[in-house]
Amino acid sequence: MNKFFRDIARDKLIRFSSKQLKIFTRNFSIVIGQGGFGKVYRGELANGVQVAVKMMAQECEKEFMAEVGILARLYHRNLIKLFGFCFNANMKALVFEFMEKGSLCNNHSIDWEKLYHITIGIAKGLSYMHECCEQVIIHCDIKPANILLDSNFSPKIADFGLIELYDRNANHAPSILKGTPGYLAPELVTLSETTYKCDVYSFGVTLFEIVGRRILDLTVNCCEKPKLFVEQVYWDKIKEKLEEILTERGIEEKKNIEQAKKLLMVALWCVQRIPENRPSMSTVVKILEGELDTMEPPKPQIWASSDEDLGVSTTGRQ
Repeated sequence: MNKFFRDIARDKLIRFSSKQLKIFTRNFSIVIGQGGFGKVYRGELANGVQVAVKMMAQECEKEFMAEVGILARLYHRNLIKLFGFCFNANMKALVFEFMEKGSLCNNHSIDWEKLYHITIGIAKGLSYMHECCEQVIIHCDIKPANILLDSNFSPKIADFGLIELYDRNANHAPSILKGTPGYLAPELVTLSETTYKCDVYSFGVTLFEIVGRRILDLTVNCCEKPKLFVEQVYWDKIKEKLEEILTERGIEEKKNIEQAKKLLMVALWCVQRIPENRPSMSTVVKILEGELDTMEPPKPQIWASSDEDLGVSTTGRQ
């Protein structure tokens, strides 16, 4: 443990005391979120910088070390920034930059232009993790609740407690079931080889949820019923009438209609059951930015969508 903290000290993270965090958060008075491992509080550092303080349950030492260890070494505009941490016998906490607009799942009225650029930002963050780091980094829990937005609606991927890493010459990580039901790639449940394509699948479901809410005013997350959304809603009811439906929703500009179509095409490619058929996130970025064209994918074979369907429990958070 001491070696761990010596190593991350080189990455210039600040180690805060319990007393400092109590002062910064006004004795933990403003709750801004609730994660699977504890509550998140709003705070302000001595220099006036706004922060989010994520408290970790005492038994979550592994998840705490995973987040601190990886975020100390990652620098990308679409990944949440970690300022520091607190670790002692009575408190485990992470101190992040404060994201004014909260999570993507709580922002349902973002205009199409912003929404489209948000998806590009998410894709760029994942591409960096998958392709630009010394090891391949799998987030393992991509979903709207883990995408945070700053004051300019720029997205940042958050919640790295479930990450998996593997060497580039290893081709895959250990097969471990973790994540959130509905966003889980099929190979995670069957305990097949786990690769970065698991995140690609989760990104696809996230796109369906984002676009599905805007097109149909869905009140149920489509991640809870991906089979219903893709097979019965999109494929049978939306596919041939997309422009008409978008116009009814007040989305009339040709550019925005094309963006909606492109997001759905990318989503369909990302949720292909066979991992090799899913695109890399760098390819997704090129498609969304117009550098590559994409053909209509085959109808995905959608699988189980809930704990009840799976007959298993996971280590993911709701």
